[in-house]
Amino acid sequence: MEKYFRPDKLEADPNSQTAAKEFKHWYETFKNFLESNKSTEKSLEDKDNEAKTYISAIKILEELYIKPANEIYARHVLATRKQQINESIDQYAQQLKLLAKNCNFKAVSSEENRNDYIRDAFINGLIQSYIRQRLLEFSSLSLDEALSKSRSLEDSQKQCDTYNAALNNIASCSHPNSEQTTLASVQTKPEYACIKFFNKLPYNIKIETDIHKYRKSVQQLLLHLEPYKVEEYLQADLQGD
Repeated sequence: MEKYFRPDKLEADPNSQTAAKEFKHWYETFKNFLESNKSTEKSLEDKDNEAKTYISAIKILEELYIKPANEIYARHVLATRKQQINESIDQYAQQLKLLAKNCNFKAVSSEENRNDYIRDAFINGLIQSYIRQRLLEFSSLSLDEALSKSRSLEDSQKQCDTYNAALNNIASCSHPNSEQTTLASVQTKPEYACIKFFNKLPYNIKIETDIHKYRKSVQQLLLHLEPYKVEEYLQADLQGD
């Protein structure tokens, strides 16, 4: 009888979309197997060391196979899911119910519920796709946090535009009597300015930044950095000049 309860070896790929489902099924089978063998095998709780080892092993497996859901992205997907062609009303409703499982809905006050709804509508309605993309990277986010981060990103974009405009003006005014030299200045000035700007960043930021990837544009480099630090970096750069 034991062979019918013994689970197969866990061979699920942790990176597959069905990893969590496969692990949960395997774990339930494994627990049933332990339960059915209580009378013939020592209980795991009989020895503290064995119990701790078992619990630690299961925790490691859960962290490996069950990835935490991104609540913000899940709600965005749910809110923007449209009925597909040839999809019946019942099929569409069922898909929405499935998507809702990852949204981490819970009992909250009317004010919290209102703020969550405003946050979701705010993210879905943003014109600036790069701001929406950055907000969707957070697994959880309050309305106030979403607004604060969006303001920082918006300000960063404005500062980048101003900075790049100033660089272009300088480049266009260089060597007015030589069309070839002027063209070269326009092409090389942004890269030179970006590297110069990068050299003034704190050491820990340099370590985490691939300058070869962003060397063509100060704007791209700034958007890669933490939004709340952008103004600080800009001020340091302007003062250095």
